[in-house]
Formats: sequence, C-alpha cells, structure tokens
Amino acid sequence: AVQTSQLTVSLRFSTLAIGALTGFLLTNAVTSAILFRTLRKPVAQTVKGTQADTLEEAGWNVAGSILRKGILAALPIIALGAALLLIFLPQGDNGNASPATLLPAGALLMAALLAFLNRMLFKAARHRSTAVPTLPALVIRNISRNRARFLSVAAILAAGTFSILITGANRPENSTLPGDRSGGTGGFALWGESTAAVLKADWEDNIPVERSDPSIRFFRLPVLQGDDASCLNLNQAARPSLLGVPAGEFSRSGRFSFASAPSGASGCKPWDFLRRPLAPGVIPGVADQSVITWGIRKSIGDTLIYGDGYGNNVRVVLVGGLESSVFQGYMLVSDSLLRAAFPTGTATKVLLAEAPAEHADTLARELEERFRDFGMTVEPAAHRLAAFQVVTETYLAVFLLLGGLGLVLGTFGFGIVTLRNLQARRRERSLMHLLGFPLRTLCLLSLAENLITLIAGLATGILAALPSILTASAGRGGFPWAMAGIILGAVLLNGMVWIFIAAGSVSSRKNSSDLQAE
Repeated sequence: AVQTSQLTVSLRFSTLAIGALTGFLLTNAVTSAILFRTLRKPVAQTVKGTQADTLEEAGWNVAGSILRKGILAALPIIALGAALLLIFLPQGDNGNASPATLLPAGALLMAALLAFLNRMLFKAARHRSTAVPTLPALVIRNISRNRARFLSVAAILAAGTFSILITGANRPENSTLPGDRSGGTGGFALWGESTAAVLKADWEDNIPVERSDPSIRFFRLPVLQGDDASCLNLNQAARPSLLGVPAGEFSRSGRFSFASAPSGASGCKPWDFLRRPLAPGVIPGVADQSVITWGIRKSIGDTLIYGDGYGNNVRVVLVGGLESSVFQGYMLVSDSLLRAAFPTGTATKVLLAEAPAEHADTLARELEERFRDFGMTVEPAAHRLAAFQVVTETYLAVFLLLGGLGLVLGTFGFGIVTLRNLQARRRERSLMHLLGFPLRTLCLLSLAENLITLIAGLATGILAALPSILTASAGRGGFPWAMAGIILGAVLLNGMVWIFIAAGSVSSRKNSSDLQAE
C-alpha cells in the first residue's frame, strides 16, 4: 500500500519507558483504590465477604442518599442528550456529522448506556419481595448485588468493542464518481502530469479539441516543485509542492469539500479565501487534512516558508483543510498568486480534464500521444484518488485487526475474573446447595450471570458505535462488516468458552463434594 519494499520496526527507549511507567502507575493506582475501599469496611463485613445493599447500611446519610439518587437519575439523561446533540449537529459541506463529533458522541452514548444499566441495577438491589424467587429473578438479584463488578467488566468490553467499530467506521469517503463535484475528484474525469513544462503555445498547437467540444474542459495548473506530502511518501515533507488552482472557478462550481473551513468562512465560500493575499509576501493555502496532520505535521494557522528565487521569502499560511482529494501531496494556492509570487519557479505540469465518462479513455490516450515529448501521463481521477485511499484503508485494517486481537486476548482476562468470582462466592453456593438448590440450577445461575455480563458489554459497545456505523454505511466509505463480524464473533465465542468452563466447574463432582464439606 505504501509502495515500499521493506518496513522496519522502530523501537525507542523513551516510548518503552513511558509505556512501562504508565502501566506501573495505573496498576498501583487501581490497587491502592481497591485496598483503601476494602480497609474502610467494617471488620465483620470484610470477614464475611459481604457488601452493603442499601445506602443506609453503607453509612450514607439522608442528604447523601438524595444527592446520589439525583446523580444516578440525571447522568444517563445528560449524557444521552449531549450525544444526540453531537450526532444531529450538522457539520461540513454535506450536512452530516463529522467523524470528529461522532467519536465523542459515541463515548457519551456509551457512558449513558452504562449509567442506565447502573440505575436499573441500583433499583433492583433495593427491591424487596417476599415471593419465592425464580431463576431469572435470582440472576438479576445477584448481578445487582455485585453491580460494581458487573459494570467494570461490561465497561471494559464495551470500550474495546467501541474502539474496534469506530476504527472500522472511520474509513475515507468513497466519492470517486467523475460527475460528483463535491467529492474527492471534484467532478474531473482525468488527471494528467508531465515531467516537462507545457507552455501555452505548445498546448494550443497540440490540443484543438477544447474549442470543438463544449462538454470537455481543461484546467492547466502551475506547479512550484517541492516535496511529495502524500501518504505514498513515508517521510515527513518539509516544503510540499505548491499547486496553483483556479479558486474562483472552484468556488463558483462548488468543487471539492472542506474538512476544516477557513475561520470566518461563514457566509462565503472557502475557496474565495485563496483569491487575495493576506499581506505583502503572505498568501493563503489549503491542503488535504490528512496531509496537514500527517504529511507536514502542521495545523490550521501554521506558516510554511518558500524562497522565490530572488532571495526573498514567501510565506504560505494554512487557512483550511480539504477532505480526501486528488490533490493529496500538494499545497493549493491561487494560480494567479502563485505566478505573481514565483515568477520564475513555476511550470505548468498538471492537467485536470472534465469530460463525459464515455469519452474519458479515448481522451486520455489522445493526450498521452499528443504530449509524449513532454512526458505526460494521464490517468482517471478516480483511480488516483483510490490509490491514496487504499493506503488509509490499509492502515485502518491493520489497526482494526490489532485492536480485535487485543480484545480477543482481553477475554482471557474476562475468563480469569469469572473464575475468581466463582471462587469468591463458594460459601454462597454452599448455602444455596444446602437449602435445596441442585447443582444444575447453580450451574445455570452462574452461566446466566456471566453470559449477561458478556452480552451487555458487547451490546453497549455496538450501540455506542451505531451512529458511526450508520454514517459509514450510508456512503462515507462503507463499513467492513465481514472483518468486524469475525472479530466480535471471536470475542463472543472466546468469552462463552470461558463462561462454560467456569459454569462446568460448579457442577463437577469434585466441586459437589467440596460444597457438601463446606
């Protein structure tokens, strides 16, 4: 995908040290919090291995109880409202929510769902009934009595599931239709690039078709040669090539879409910001948002300095970022400002052609034939855009696969927690067995409790990522249903294996004799 013959692993001591120190501090913080909470319990309660079911038993006064109830009731509503506001808040040229808002919206939605589960379990824990409990009632009762343990495991599974699905949904927009002017091709059918400059006289002598067919239009763009800042270049670009574009024409015809529009662009089109200099020797420029973030490691408002060939510096200020486009690798400025700022350094080497789809292949061959002495290569604009997008999709596929592998491995931790919980509740099962509950019922009880925990975690993560999945499925680039399904299926299967192993240990013959002995 990155068109290189070899990739090597780069290990830095600072990165390893930061990771180790972070893990050490986080582990000690969690351990200290658990020990502090355990040591605050009464000695009798700690020895019995029980916990308070009501706020009064936990030492809460009346005011604290009311405050806690209010927080538990308001938290799901507040988080859900904030998530819906971000989801339905239109951003960008297409009127849809952008990935930058869908990520926090999904996180808020996940927090709302977990808070709702906590509220439901809190109510179940305070419910009192004199009726003989059924098996489902016992399952809910046991989960509500240990809701902190249930929510912690479910939250970890939900966060892992959400991160995997949000990665799969963050694919680039697959808008490669030549007629779509707001997409990545800008409505252009062909992209041409030559090794030698094509002068105006050479152009007029070799391409008379522009005057005879009104459905075919050409845009010859000047270039100031620099570094390749596209995703095909793994190195950081210091000074990307400058490409002059007809900003006025792009503004009138609504070509391409902006991921981050220039500040103060409300009420006017973003392309209009390129048509006038910001100050003497300072001109505005835009680039693909991915180029700004990763290719040149800059942000909106930063400045790049170029020499004009006469010992003077020309400053190019980043005023906006484009969605994924055929211009990836270039910094775009107004063609008139580029020629004025660099009168001797620019050369017309890039060609954009707008033509009907049925004539595109014939026109491409004709252009390459007529301008073969200038080293011109012509390709469909959709193919050029797809070549860039495949790199992004490859990276996302790798992250999706590695994240899925981490989540699958994390279910081994879920199995350890499940076995540890069963071990901690041996006395409870012994008492239930002496009261007449058969081992088969205890096995089903354990199976149902842990299976609900697993399903609740996965379902919470899926529901939190659902807005991003629907947005991706509606056309932002599609959603990798097959890979995501395989990963989540592996997580579910692996978790169920551990649950059945744990539940089977309850009904084993050795465990039966141990319960009778206790």
